[in-house]
Amino acid sequence: MRVLVIALDGATFDILTPWLDQLPTLKKLHDEGAKASLMTTFPPITAAAWNSFATGKNPAKHGIFEFLQRREGSYDVETMTANHRKARTLWRILSDAGKNVIVVNVPVTYPPEPVNGSLVAGMPVPANRRDFAHPPELTQEIMQWFPDYSINATSVYIRGRAEDFLNDIRRELNQRLTVAERLMQRQDWDFAMIHILGTDRIQHEFWHCMDESHPKHTGEAPRYKNAILEYYQEIDRNLHRLLDLTDEKTSVFVISDHGFGPLHQFVYLNTWLLAEGFLVLKKNGLTRLKSLAFRLGFSPTNIYKLVAMLGLGGVRGGMDMGKRQQLLDMLFLSLRDVDWSKTKAYARGNFGQIFLNVKGREPEGIVEPGVDYDKTVWEIIKRLPNLKDPQTGQPLVARAEKRDALFNGAYLNRAPDIAVFMKEETYVPLGTADFPANTVAEAAVGNTGDHRFNGILVMNGYGIQQADLGEASLMDVAPTVLHLLGVPVPKDMDGKVLLSALTPDLHAVQYIDVVDESLPAARSPYSAEEEAEMTQHLADLGYLG
Repeated sequence: MRVLVIALDGATFDILTPWLDQLPTLKKLHDEGAKASLMTTFPPITAAAWNSFATGKNPAKHGIFEFLQRREGSYDVETMTANHRKARTLWRILSDAGKNVIVVNVPVTYPPEPVNGSLVAGMPVPANRRDFAHPPELTQEIMQWFPDYSINATSVYIRGRAEDFLNDIRRELNQRLTVAERLMQRQDWDFAMIHILGTDRIQHEFWHCMDESHPKHTGEAPRYKNAILEYYQEIDRNLHRLLDLTDEKTSVFVISDHGFGPLHQFVYLNTWLLAEGFLVLKKNGLTRLKSLAFRLGFSPTNIYKLVAMLGLGGVRGGMDMGKRQQLLDMLFLSLRDVDWSKTKAYARGNFGQIFLNVKGREPEGIVEPGVDYDKTVWEIIKRLPNLKDPQTGQPLVARAEKRDALFNGAYLNRAPDIAVFMKEETYVPLGTADFPANTVAEAAVGNTGDHRFNGILVMNGYGIQQADLGEASLMDVAPTVLHLLGVPVPKDMDGKVLLSALTPDLHAVQYIDVVDESLPAARSPYSAEEEAEMTQHLADLGYLG
């Protein structure tokens, strides 16, 4: 038996279902197989989600919650890599069981781990690194095929230069398909997986073009109304390049790590925490001056809007991240202006993550673990319904959850202490940019589409029966693949085998007790310059506001 996984980052049934008649290959897989809305992790971020897919475990078991995560013993962040993952991956388990694997460009797989087969790492990878594949000689071979081989996203949408962006993601699509195709042709594989990043990128950048109700559906946007559909059609036309290399004993999965939808408003939790007194600023002269300017409207988002209004577009990615951060820290309020000796909570990361300033965990923590911790958590949760849209006065928060309601595992202490969920998904909490604005919510800048919790799962081929599963978990895919390939499922996986999607003639599920994985201590593979480069790259993609 074989399994082929086609990963369309950010794909969502919300737009694919109405388009299926125009996507004949996906329609055939969808209509004749099993399907489910695939619920992702909190936060619904690529780094956390693909690691939960790969391990079958929630982020508190594998340790990765974000691309940029707080460095132990610091308030600063570092970029997450494969070295930070604390659980074995699907391809590692398969390799150890003697299966031959091919993995192409799945995010957060750099540096590439040794596998029984081939692995090409996915974003983020420093531009000058030539060690992004296993076996090592595969890197050089790929660079001979494509001297400009694209691992990271290389561009963003800039008004007047839309074709540059579209050409970039088309080039990336062809490169990844070609690499996967050539490896599958020459390698005797049991498991193959290819990751397509362009679906995520075009939905982030072009959602307003497709969506006539979007506030930014203006100017040249209507001209590119069909750009997202046309990109999916290009994928659909090219899937035969992989499907033709399968046989009657192959199971095919089409999955995404999260869904997608329109983005209208950013919600700034640090601004709210400051207003509520959970976050306190220093009293020195410079911070007082910046605080006064902040209250008067001198903020990064207002400057960004002014620059855009003056026609100086292309500011995204236009400044070195190190210099940008220095400028932000010098001119605007930032977490460097926070008085940690009086601060109980702060926001860090995307999609509503609030952290307490815990004694013994944060370097200057003041919230005592135990009673004080619980009291502070509940006080914040109790006040979150007071978070309202300053324009409409409508409450923004649907609910807030304590971390242990969402996560369990050895790395629970790395999880956000409070997870905040919005009433309207067009409002996205952004905590990575410190204090972007002096209001708690305002029109989003940059991306016009953003992540949702409902990804896609389509299963077809050997061992799969026609079924509508309703809803499944992203963590269910790994144990299901292991079962199809006759490999025991580790008992500590959070996901379950999707038996209702499988034909009854398959063998019974086998399980294996958890073994000591003996994973090395987390160590960044990046130099200081490369860390800055990766932060810059993630900022350009919108992960830093």
